[in-house]
Amino acid sequence: MESRRLTLITGGSRGIGHHLVQSYLADTDVLNVSRKPARSAIRQSRHELHNLSLDLADVMLIEPCLRAWLDEHPHYSVTRLIHNAAVLNLGYLDQLSSADFDRSFQVNVHAPLTITATLHRAGRISADGARVA
Repeated sequence: MESRRLTLITGGSRGIGHHLVQSYLADTDVLNVSRKPARSAIRQSRHELHNLSLDLADVMLIEPCLRAWLDEHPHYSVTRLIHNAAVLNLGYLDQLSSADFDRSFQVNVHAPLTITATLHRAGRISADGARVA
């Protein structure tokens, strides 16, 4: 079976991520990984929008959930990986709780590394290479 191109975007259900999803749907199938599903604003697109509902702060669930999705969709090869999801706690560090810091670290650092490593270990990065942002 021929491999199909896939763009994976985190945090694609709203804001900049939502606009990224819509933009890339014009070119490839898209997998949105976020707590809430993204919706396609493009009518009659020949490309599919997939959603994997996952809280990226729960890092221990990322690999098994992403692996399960990849197993269900063996024909995809990731050509673009955009780590858009983020937690931003504005304020002074001395006012930041350790729980807020932990959540920010999980979403902003640990989750992107886990997603990238999972795709690599699963052999799902395009053989031609992939762009990671």
